[in-house]
Amino acid sequence: MSKEDTTPHVRFHPLAWPVIALSLAAGLSSCARSAAPTSTPLRLSAQQVPDSSFGQGGVVTTDLRSRGGEEAQKIVVMDDGRLIIVAVAGAQIGVARYLPDGAPDATFGTQGHVTLDLGYALGLGVMADGRIVLAGSNDFGSAQNVRVIRLLADGALDPSFGTGGVVTTDLGGSDTAFDLALQPDGRVVVARAYGPLPSSFFALRYTADGQLDPTFGLGGIAQTPMHGFSQSERVRIDSSGRIVLAGMDIIDGSDQRGYAVVARYLADGILDPTFGQSGVSSTYIGQVAGVHAIDIQPDGRIVVGGAGFVGFIVVRLDAQGTPDWTFGGGDGVADAGPDFGGGHAWWLVVRRNGKILMAGTTAHIFSGSTPQDSWGLAQFNPDGSLDTLFGDQGHPDFAVAPGTARDITLQSDGRAVVVGALDQEFPREREQRPERRPRRQGLEIPRSHGP
Repeated sequence: MSKEDTTPHVRFHPLAWPVIALSLAAGLSSCARSAAPTSTPLRLSAQQVPDSSFGQGGVVTTDLRSRGGEEAQKIVVMDDGRLIIVAVAGAQIGVARYLPDGAPDATFGTQGHVTLDLGYALGLGVMADGRIVLAGSNDFGSAQNVRVIRLLADGALDPSFGTGGVVTTDLGGSDTAFDLALQPDGRVVVARAYGPLPSSFFALRYTADGQLDPTFGLGGIAQTPMHGFSQSERVRIDSSGRIVLAGMDIIDGSDQRGYAVVARYLADGILDPTFGQSGVSSTYIGQVAGVHAIDIQPDGRIVVGGAGFVGFIVVRLDAQGTPDWTFGGGDGVADAGPDFGGGHAWWLVVRRNGKILMAGTTAHIFSGSTPQDSWGLAQFNPDGSLDTLFGDQGHPDFAVAPGTARDITLQSDGRAVVVGALDQEFPREREQRPERRPRRQGLEIPRSHGP
Protein backbone atom coordinates (compact mmCIF):
# COMPACT_ATOMS: atom_id res chain seq x y z
CA MET A 1 0.00 0.00 0.00
CA SER A 2 1.40 3.40 -0.95
CA LYS A 3 2.14 6.18 1.48
CA GLU A 4 -0.73 8.11 -0.04
CA ASP A 5 -3.12 5.33 0.98
CA THR A 6 -1.97 5.23 4.61
CA THR A 7 -1.21 8.85 5.44
CA PRO A 8 -3.59 11.18 3.61
CA HIS A 9 -4.40 14.55 5.12
CA VAL A 10 -7.06 17.18 4.60
CA ARG A 11 -6.69 20.92 4.99
CA PHE A 12 -9.92 22.89 5.06
CA HIS A 13 -10.16 26.45 3.79
CA PRO A 14 -13.63 27.72 4.70
CA LEU A 15 -15.28 31.17 5.05
CA ALA A 16 -13.16 34.16 6.06
CA TRP A 17 -10.12 32.13 5.06
CA PRO A 18 -9.58 29.99 8.18
CA VAL A 19 -7.75 26.80 7.30
CA ILE A 20 -8.25 23.61 9.26
CA ALA A 21 -5.65 20.89 8.77
CA LEU A 22 -6.57 17.37 9.86
CA SER A 23 -4.82 13.99 9.85
CA LEU A 24 -6.85 11.20 8.22
CA ALA A 25 -4.37 8.43 8.97
CA ALA A 26 -6.97 6.08 10.48
CA GLY A 27 -10.16 7.56 9.10
CA LEU A 28 -11.92 10.76 10.03
CA SER A 29 -14.39 10.91 12.87
CA SER A 30 -15.52 14.34 13.97
CA CYS A 31 -14.60 17.98 13.69
CA ALA A 32 -16.27 21.00 15.27
CA ARG A 33 -15.88 24.76 15.07
CA SER A 34 -16.76 27.54 17.46
CA ALA A 35 -18.71 30.59 16.30
CA ALA A 36 -15.53 32.66 16.23
CA PRO A 37 -13.67 32.03 12.96
CA THR A 38 -10.30 32.54 14.61
CA SER A 39 -10.90 29.96 17.35
CA THR A 40 -11.26 26.44 16.03
CA PRO A 41 -11.37 23.50 18.41
CA LEU A 42 -11.00 20.21 16.59
CA ARG A 43 -12.06 16.68 17.42
CA LEU A 44 -10.11 14.42 15.17
CA SER A 45 -9.67 10.79 14.27
CA ALA A 46 -7.91 8.11 16.28
CA GLN A 47 -4.53 9.86 16.14
CA GLN A 48 -5.96 13.17 17.44
CA VAL A 49 -3.24 15.00 15.50
CA PRO A 50 -3.94 18.25 13.64
CA ASP A 51 -1.42 19.34 11.05
CA SER A 52 0.65 21.46 13.43
CA SER A 53 3.10 22.32 10.66
CA PHE A 54 0.42 24.36 8.90
CA GLY A 55 -0.48 27.82 10.24
CA GLN A 56 -1.03 27.99 13.99
CA GLY A 57 -2.12 24.57 15.18
CA GLY A 58 -3.59 23.88 11.76
CA VAL A 59 -5.59 27.11 11.44
CA VAL A 60 -4.97 30.16 9.25
CA THR A 61 -7.24 33.21 9.09
CA THR A 62 -7.00 36.02 6.53
CA ASP A 63 -9.15 39.14 6.72
CA LEU A 64 -9.93 40.24 3.16
CA ARG A 65 -11.49 43.48 4.38
CA SER A 66 -14.12 43.08 1.70
CA ARG A 67 -17.81 43.90 1.71
CA GLY A 68 -18.55 40.57 3.32
CA GLY A 69 -19.97 37.28 2.16
CA GLU A 70 -16.62 35.65 1.37
CA GLU A 71 -16.92 32.22 -0.18
CA ALA A 72 -13.80 30.46 -1.37
CA GLN A 73 -14.38 29.00 -4.83
CA LYS A 74 -11.14 27.55 -6.19
CA ILE A 75 -7.68 26.57 -5.03
CA VAL A 76 -4.47 25.82 -6.94
CA VAL A 77 -1.27 24.36 -5.55
CA MET A 78 1.76 25.87 -7.28
CA ASP A 79 4.78 23.79 -8.29
CA ASP A 80 6.73 25.19 -5.32
CA GLY A 81 3.97 24.23 -2.86
CA ARG A 82 2.42 27.65 -2.36
CA LEU A 83 -1.39 27.83 -2.31
CA ILE A 84 -3.53 30.31 -4.24
CA ILE A 85 -7.23 30.74 -3.52
CA VAL A 86 -9.92 32.85 -5.18
CA ALA A 87 -13.11 33.84 -3.38
CA VAL A 88 -16.35 35.57 -4.15
CA ALA A 89 -16.42 38.44 -1.68
CA GLY A 90 -19.73 40.26 -2.07
CA ALA A 91 -19.38 42.12 -5.38
CA GLN A 92 -15.62 41.76 -5.20
CA ILE A 93 -12.96 39.18 -6.00
CA GLY A 94 -10.60 38.06 -3.26
CA VAL A 95 -7.30 36.35 -4.07
CA ALA A 96 -4.90 35.07 -1.40
CA ARG A 97 -1.56 33.30 -1.60
CA TYR A 98 0.05 31.26 1.17
CA LEU A 99 3.42 29.67 1.75
CA PRO A 100 3.47 25.86 2.06
CA ASP A 101 3.28 26.17 5.87
CA GLY A 102 0.12 28.32 5.71
CA ALA A 103 1.81 31.65 6.39
CA PRO A 104 0.63 34.56 4.21
CA ASP A 105 2.95 35.16 1.28
CA ALA A 106 4.21 38.70 1.95
CA THR A 107 5.38 39.06 -1.67
CA PHE A 108 1.77 38.93 -2.88
CA GLY A 109 -0.59 41.91 -2.69
CA THR A 110 -1.06 43.38 0.77
CA GLN A 111 -0.11 40.94 3.50
CA GLY A 112 -0.68 38.07 1.12
CA HIS A 113 -3.99 38.97 -0.48
CA VAL A 114 -5.68 41.33 -2.93
CA THR A 115 -9.30 42.43 -3.30
CA LEU A 116 -10.56 43.50 -6.74
CA ASP A 117 -13.70 45.51 -7.54
CA LEU A 118 -14.14 43.67 -10.81
CA GLY A 119 -17.22 41.47 -10.38
CA TYR A 120 -16.72 37.89 -9.30
CA ALA A 121 -14.54 34.92 -10.27
CA LEU A 122 -15.22 31.19 -10.25
CA GLY A 123 -12.25 29.95 -12.30
CA LEU A 124 -8.56 30.05 -11.33
CA GLY A 125 -5.33 29.10 -13.05
CA VAL A 126 -1.62 29.76 -12.53
CA MET A 127 0.89 30.14 -15.33
CA ALA A 128 4.41 28.70 -15.20
CA ASP A 129 5.85 32.16 -14.42
CA GLY A 130 3.47 32.66 -11.49
CA ARG A 131 0.95 34.94 -13.18
CA ILE A 132 -2.63 34.26 -12.07
CA VAL A 133 -5.64 34.02 -14.37
CA LEU A 134 -9.22 34.41 -13.12
CA ALA A 135 -12.49 33.82 -14.95
CA GLY A 136 -16.02 34.79 -14.03
CA SER A 137 -18.37 37.67 -14.72
CA ASN A 138 -18.46 41.43 -14.53
CA ASP A 139 -21.66 41.53 -12.48
CA PHE A 140 -24.20 39.54 -10.49
CA GLY A 141 -27.16 41.13 -12.30
CA SER A 142 -28.97 40.50 -15.57
CA ALA A 143 -26.24 42.19 -17.65
CA GLN A 144 -23.60 39.55 -16.96
CA ASN A 145 -20.71 39.25 -19.39
CA VAL A 146 -17.80 36.82 -19.38
CA ARG A 147 -14.76 38.36 -17.70
CA VAL A 148 -11.15 37.13 -17.66
CA ILE A 149 -8.50 38.78 -15.48
CA ARG A 150 -4.77 38.26 -15.32
CA LEU A 151 -2.57 39.27 -12.40
CA LEU A 152 1.18 39.50 -12.20
CA ALA A 153 2.97 37.22 -9.75
CA ASP A 154 2.88 39.99 -7.12
CA GLY A 155 -0.91 40.39 -7.38
CA ALA A 156 -1.00 43.54 -9.52
CA LEU A 157 -3.14 43.63 -12.66
CA ASP A 158 -1.14 42.54 -15.72
CA PRO A 159 -1.10 45.48 -18.21
CA SER A 160 -0.06 43.16 -21.06
CA PHE A 161 -3.40 41.32 -20.97
CA GLY A 162 -6.55 42.85 -22.45
CA THR A 163 -7.17 46.37 -21.17
CA GLY A 164 -5.19 46.86 -18.00
CA GLY A 165 -5.35 43.15 -17.19
CA VAL A 166 -9.07 42.71 -17.86
CA VAL A 167 -11.07 41.29 -20.79
CA THR A 168 -14.87 41.43 -20.92
CA THR A 169 -16.79 39.55 -23.61
CA ASP A 170 -20.47 40.27 -24.33
CA LEU A 171 -22.10 37.22 -25.92
CA GLY A 172 -25.55 38.75 -26.07
CA GLY A 173 -27.05 37.08 -23.04
CA SER A 174 -26.56 36.73 -19.31
CA ASP A 175 -23.22 34.98 -19.30
CA THR A 176 -20.48 33.94 -16.93
CA ALA A 177 -17.36 31.79 -17.03
CA PHE A 178 -17.46 28.87 -14.61
CA ASP A 179 -13.98 27.48 -15.14
CA LEU A 180 -10.76 27.93 -17.08
CA ALA A 181 -7.81 25.93 -18.36
CA LEU A 182 -4.40 27.28 -19.40
CA GLN A 183 -2.46 26.13 -22.44
CA PRO A 184 1.36 26.02 -22.30
CA ASP A 185 1.57 28.92 -24.78
CA GLY A 186 -0.42 31.21 -22.47
CA ARG A 187 -3.76 30.92 -24.22
CA VAL A 188 -6.79 30.72 -21.93
CA VAL A 189 -9.82 28.46 -22.47
CA VAL A 190 -12.94 29.17 -20.44
CA ALA A 191 -16.17 27.22 -20.02
CA ARG A 192 -19.15 29.51 -20.37
CA ALA A 193 -22.54 28.91 -18.78
CA TYR A 194 -25.97 30.50 -18.97
CA GLY A 195 -26.93 32.47 -22.05
CA PRO A 196 -29.97 32.38 -24.29
CA LEU A 197 -31.85 29.28 -25.43
CA PRO A 198 -31.52 27.01 -27.32
CA SER A 199 -29.13 25.72 -24.72
CA SER A 200 -25.55 24.94 -25.77
CA PHE A 201 -22.10 24.13 -24.50
CA PHE A 202 -19.67 27.00 -25.05
CA ALA A 203 -15.90 27.24 -24.89
CA LEU A 204 -14.05 30.51 -25.45
CA ARG A 205 -10.34 30.79 -26.12
CA TYR A 206 -8.25 33.90 -25.63
CA THR A 207 -4.77 34.59 -26.94
CA ALA A 208 -1.90 35.25 -24.53
CA ASP A 209 -2.54 39.00 -24.81
CA GLY A 210 -6.27 38.71 -24.09
CA GLN A 211 -7.95 38.72 -27.51
CA LEU A 212 -10.52 36.18 -28.64
CA ASP A 213 -8.49 33.63 -30.62
CA PRO A 214 -9.56 33.70 -34.31
CA THR A 215 -8.02 30.25 -34.87
CA PHE A 216 -10.48 28.63 -32.44
CA GLY A 217 -14.06 27.79 -33.35
CA LEU A 218 -15.89 30.75 -34.86
CA GLY A 219 -14.07 33.92 -33.87
CA GLY A 220 -12.72 32.35 -30.68
CA ILE A 221 -15.94 30.62 -29.63
CA ALA A 222 -16.87 26.94 -29.98
CA GLN A 223 -20.59 26.21 -29.56
CA THR A 224 -22.29 22.82 -29.34
CA PRO A 225 -26.11 22.74 -29.16
CA MET A 226 -27.68 20.45 -26.55
CA HIS A 227 -31.13 18.99 -26.11
CA GLY A 228 -32.49 20.80 -23.04
CA PHE A 229 -31.25 23.14 -20.34
CA SER A 230 -27.47 22.76 -20.30
CA GLN A 231 -24.40 24.29 -18.72
CA SER A 232 -20.76 23.68 -19.61
CA GLU A 233 -19.25 24.16 -16.17
CA ARG A 234 -15.76 22.62 -16.31
CA VAL A 235 -12.92 22.57 -18.81
CA ARG A 236 -9.67 20.62 -18.99
CA ILE A 237 -6.95 20.19 -21.61
CA ASP A 238 -5.76 16.62 -22.07
CA SER A 239 -2.24 15.40 -22.78
CA SER A 240 -2.86 15.66 -26.54
CA GLY A 241 -3.94 19.30 -26.36
CA ARG A 242 -7.62 18.52 -26.86
CA ILE A 243 -10.16 20.58 -24.95
CA VAL A 244 -12.65 18.70 -22.78
CA LEU A 245 -15.84 20.34 -21.52
CA ALA A 246 -18.05 18.77 -18.86
CA GLY A 247 -21.47 19.77 -17.67
CA MET A 248 -25.10 18.80 -17.59
CA ASP A 249 -28.05 18.61 -19.94
CA ILE A 250 -31.52 18.44 -18.39
CA ILE A 251 -34.18 17.35 -20.87
CA ASP A 252 -37.46 19.25 -20.57
CA GLY A 253 -40.45 17.23 -19.45
CA SER A 254 -42.16 16.03 -16.32
CA ASP A 255 -39.29 13.73 -15.35
CA GLN A 256 -36.53 16.31 -16.05
CA ARG A 257 -34.02 13.68 -17.10
CA GLY A 258 -30.49 14.68 -16.20
CA TYR A 259 -27.42 13.71 -18.23
CA ALA A 260 -23.72 14.05 -17.57
CA VAL A 261 -22.32 15.45 -20.80
CA VAL A 262 -18.70 15.56 -21.93
CA ALA A 263 -17.68 17.23 -25.20
CA ARG A 264 -14.17 17.00 -26.62
CA TYR A 265 -12.74 19.45 -29.12
CA LEU A 266 -9.65 19.42 -31.24
CA ALA A 267 -7.16 22.27 -30.83
CA ASP A 268 -9.00 24.35 -33.45
CA GLY A 269 -12.34 24.13 -31.62
CA ILE A 270 -13.90 21.48 -33.88
CA LEU A 271 -15.62 18.56 -32.14
CA ASP A 272 -13.41 15.47 -32.02
CA PRO A 273 -15.11 12.86 -34.26
CA THR A 274 -13.31 10.01 -32.47
CA PHE A 275 -14.99 10.81 -29.15
CA GLY A 276 -18.45 9.64 -28.10
CA GLN A 277 -21.09 10.36 -30.72
CA SER A 278 -19.57 12.94 -33.07
CA GLY A 279 -17.60 14.50 -30.23
CA VAL A 280 -20.17 14.33 -27.42
CA SER A 281 -20.75 11.68 -24.74
CA SER A 282 -23.97 11.79 -22.71
CA THR A 283 -24.79 9.52 -19.76
CA TYR A 284 -28.08 9.45 -17.87
CA ILE A 285 -27.56 10.03 -14.14
CA GLY A 286 -31.06 10.69 -12.76
CA GLN A 287 -33.70 13.33 -12.36
CA VAL A 288 -32.66 16.97 -11.97
CA ALA A 289 -29.03 15.98 -11.78
CA GLY A 290 -26.01 18.26 -12.03
CA VAL A 291 -22.38 17.88 -13.08
CA HIS A 292 -19.77 20.16 -11.53
CA ALA A 293 -16.45 18.30 -11.52
CA ILE A 294 -13.96 16.73 -13.90
CA ASP A 295 -10.54 15.10 -13.83
CA ILE A 296 -8.60 13.24 -16.51
CA GLN A 297 -6.59 10.15 -15.58
CA PRO A 298 -3.10 9.54 -17.00
CA ASP A 299 -4.53 6.78 -19.23
CA GLY A 300 -6.99 9.23 -20.80
CA ARG A 301 -10.08 8.08 -18.96
CA ILE A 302 -12.35 10.95 -17.95
CA VAL A 303 -14.01 11.16 -14.54
CA VAL A 304 -16.89 13.58 -13.99
CA GLY A 305 -18.96 14.07 -10.88
CA GLY A 306 -21.89 15.92 -9.44
CA ALA A 307 -25.20 15.09 -7.87
CA GLY A 308 -28.47 13.30 -8.35
CA PHE A 309 -31.25 12.31 -5.99
CA VAL A 310 -28.94 9.74 -4.39
CA GLY A 311 -26.34 12.44 -3.71
CA PHE A 312 -22.74 12.26 -4.91
CA ILE A 313 -22.50 10.69 -8.39
CA VAL A 314 -19.38 9.75 -10.38
CA VAL A 315 -19.24 8.82 -14.07
CA ARG A 316 -16.15 7.40 -15.73
CA LEU A 317 -15.62 7.29 -19.48
CA ASP A 318 -12.87 5.63 -21.42
CA ALA A 319 -10.62 7.71 -23.66
CA GLN A 320 -13.09 7.33 -26.53
CA GLY A 321 -16.05 8.67 -24.56
CA THR A 322 -17.77 5.34 -23.92
CA PRO A 323 -18.95 4.56 -20.36
CA ASP A 324 -16.32 2.49 -18.56
CA TRP A 325 -18.10 -0.81 -18.00
CA THR A 326 -15.56 -1.80 -15.32
CA PHE A 327 -16.67 1.10 -13.11
CA GLY A 328 -19.61 1.36 -10.71
CA GLY A 329 -22.61 -0.81 -11.42
CA GLY A 330 -21.29 -2.00 -14.77
CA ASP A 331 -22.59 1.10 -16.52
CA GLY A 332 -19.76 3.51 -15.71
CA VAL A 333 -21.75 5.22 -12.94
CA ALA A 334 -21.27 5.07 -9.14
CA ASP A 335 -22.89 6.91 -6.26
CA ALA A 336 -22.17 7.43 -2.58
CA GLY A 337 -25.37 5.75 -1.41
CA PRO A 338 -28.37 6.84 0.64
CA ASP A 339 -26.31 8.44 3.42
CA PHE A 340 -25.47 11.17 0.93
CA GLY A 341 -29.04 11.46 -0.37
CA GLY A 342 -29.59 15.07 -1.34
CA GLY A 343 -25.86 15.71 -1.23
CA HIS A 344 -24.13 17.75 -3.93
CA ALA A 345 -20.54 17.17 -5.06
CA TRP A 346 -18.83 20.30 -6.36
CA TRP A 347 -15.40 18.92 -7.17
CA LEU A 348 -13.33 15.76 -7.35
CA VAL A 349 -9.73 14.67 -7.78
CA VAL A 350 -8.27 11.33 -8.87
CA ARG A 351 -5.39 10.26 -6.65
CA ARG A 352 -2.24 8.65 -8.02
CA ASN A 353 -3.54 5.28 -6.80
CA GLY A 354 -6.75 5.73 -8.83
CA LYS A 355 -9.03 6.50 -5.89
CA ILE A 356 -11.52 9.31 -6.42
CA LEU A 357 -11.98 11.89 -3.67
CA MET A 358 -15.05 14.15 -3.83
CA ALA A 359 -15.97 17.26 -1.86
CA GLY A 360 -19.28 19.07 -1.62
CA THR A 361 -22.39 19.40 0.48
CA THR A 362 -24.35 16.82 2.41
CA ALA A 363 -26.91 16.86 5.21
CA HIS A 364 -26.00 16.62 8.89
CA ILE A 365 -27.86 17.33 12.11
CA PHE A 366 -26.00 19.83 14.30
CA SER A 367 -28.74 20.58 16.81
CA GLY A 368 -32.41 19.74 17.07
CA SER A 369 -33.74 17.45 14.38
CA THR A 370 -33.46 19.43 11.16
CA PRO A 371 -30.68 18.38 8.75
CA GLN A 372 -28.49 21.24 7.57
CA ASP A 373 -26.21 21.49 4.57
CA SER A 374 -22.65 20.86 5.66
CA TRP A 375 -19.27 19.95 4.24
CA GLY A 376 -19.07 16.41 2.95
CA LEU A 377 -16.31 14.17 1.60
CA ALA A 378 -16.57 10.79 -0.09
CA GLN A 379 -13.89 8.52 -1.53
CA PHE A 380 -14.32 5.79 -4.16
CA ASN A 381 -12.03 2.94 -5.10
CA PRO A 382 -10.80 2.72 -8.71
CA ASP A 383 -13.66 0.32 -9.53
CA GLY A 384 -16.31 2.77 -8.27
CA SER A 385 -17.04 1.09 -4.95
CA LEU A 386 -16.92 3.21 -1.82
CA ASP A 387 -13.55 3.11 -0.08
CA THR A 388 -14.50 1.57 3.26
CA LEU A 389 -11.07 2.44 4.69
CA PHE A 390 -11.92 6.13 4.35
CA GLY A 391 -13.93 7.38 7.32
CA ASP A 392 -17.28 5.67 7.79
CA GLN A 393 -17.84 3.35 4.81
CA GLY A 394 -16.35 5.76 2.30
CA HIS A 395 -17.46 9.11 3.64
CA PRO A 396 -16.28 10.66 6.92
CA ASP A 397 -18.78 10.72 9.75
CA PHE A 398 -18.14 14.38 10.44
CA ALA A 399 -19.05 17.90 9.47
CA VAL A 400 -16.86 20.98 9.81
CA ALA A 401 -19.98 23.14 10.11
CA PRO A 402 -23.01 24.07 8.02
CA GLY A 403 -21.81 25.25 4.63
CA THR A 404 -20.41 24.03 1.34
CA ALA A 405 -17.06 22.62 0.22
CA ARG A 406 -16.45 24.07 -3.25
CA ASP A 407 -13.11 22.76 -4.49
CA ILE A 408 -10.48 20.17 -3.71
CA THR A 409 -6.93 19.64 -4.93
CA LEU A 410 -3.95 17.48 -4.06
CA GLN A 411 -0.52 18.48 -2.85
CA SER A 412 2.59 16.69 -4.06
CA ASP A 413 2.60 14.42 -0.98
CA GLY A 414 -1.02 13.34 -1.56
CA ARG A 415 -2.65 15.62 1.00
CA ALA A 416 -5.99 17.02 -0.09
CA VAL A 417 -6.77 20.71 0.32
CA VAL A 418 -10.47 21.56 0.44
CA VAL A 419 -11.93 25.06 0.15
CA GLY A 420 -15.43 26.40 0.59
CA ALA A 421 -17.68 28.45 2.81
CA LEU A 422 -19.20 28.17 6.26
CA ASP A 423 -22.35 29.78 7.57
CA GLN A 424 -21.85 32.90 9.67
CA GLU A 425 -23.15 31.23 12.79
CA PHE A 426 -23.13 27.57 13.65
CA PRO A 427 -23.19 25.30 16.70
CA ARG A 428 -20.04 23.74 18.04
CA GLU A 429 -20.79 20.12 17.36
CA ARG A 430 -22.93 17.87 15.25
CA GLU A 431 -25.19 15.81 17.48
CA GLN A 432 -26.22 12.92 15.27
CA ARG A 433 -26.33 11.61 11.75
CA PRO A 434 -29.47 12.27 9.72
CA GLU A 435 -31.78 9.45 8.90
CA ARG A 436 -30.86 7.58 5.75
CA ARG A 437 -32.83 8.68 2.76
CA PRO A 438 -34.33 5.97 0.55
CA ARG A 439 -33.54 5.86 -3.13
CA ARG A 440 -36.23 7.37 -5.29
CA GLN A 441 -38.34 4.77 -7.06
CA GLY A 442 -37.42 4.46 -10.69
CA LEU A 443 -33.95 5.95 -10.34
CA GLU A 444 -32.25 2.79 -11.56
CA ILE A 445 -33.34 3.31 -15.12
CA PRO A 446 -30.59 2.03 -17.44
CA ARG A 447 -28.23 4.92 -18.18
CA SER A 448 -28.01 5.32 -21.91
CA HIS A 449 -25.09 6.55 -23.95
CA GLY A 450 -27.01 9.51 -25.29
CA PRO A 451 -30.36 11.23 -24.69
